[in-house]
Amino acid sequence: AACQTLAIAMNMSLTPLSNQVAHGEYDLSQELVLVKLLSDFVGRGVFLLLPKPRPSTHWRLNSVHVHAILVWIVELLRFPLWLSVFLWALGSQVPWFLANPQVLLWPVWMPLIS
Repeated sequence: AACQTLAIAMNMSLTPLSNQVAHGEYDLSQELVLVKLLSDFVGRGVFLLLPKPRPSTHWRLNSVHVHAILVWIVELLRFPLWLSVFLWALGSQVPWFLANPQVLLWPVWMPLIS
């Protein structure tokens, strides 16, 4: 539950900042919102395709324990991206790779928001 709360908080904190993430560029801001809708669809589709975890005392791919570990790993991998986009929205030039709109939209924004 804590991991899901973290994921929702990361998602909800960036979506309203799309104009700041786009640094006032209206077209890029609209693309960010549209890619967010697309990533919601992709995320939900992937969720439905994954095998459902089952309670088990063995460490198998479909066990609840392995799913929990995988979810935490994904969240830990997403955190540096979230921090980069958040700093970018605040006006920092540190995540310089986000200056390219295609990098911002597809390899960063889509997996981060889905």
